[in-house]
Amino acid sequence: MAKKSIIQRSIKKFLIKQKYFYKRKYLKTTKKSCLNLLSSFKIQKSFQKFPKNSSQTRFKRFCWKTGRNRGFFRDFNLSRHSFREMSHNGVLPGLTKSSW
Repeated sequence: MAKKSIIQRSIKKFLIKQKYFYKRKYLKTTKKSCLNLLSSFKIQKSFQKFPKNSSQTRFKRFCWKTGRNRGFFRDFNLSRHSFREMSHNGVLPGLTKSSW
């Protein structure tokens, strides 16, 4: 299991990301549609005023069962180890081991 401090830090980053999500999205669309180079630089400067943790790339996803962040399946919110174990036990509906 991941340390509690790491989980709390991840939750904090997620809340900050959600807070600034629409502001960042609006600035991205205006920057893409901007034709003037100077105005695009101004928009880029306004991106730098946001907190670093409001960026999507700084947010990590964790397995809800083990707390592992590597080897993660987004569809199930599970790590590869938990996914394999739960699918073999038949806990995940609709999944069967293939054989041919």
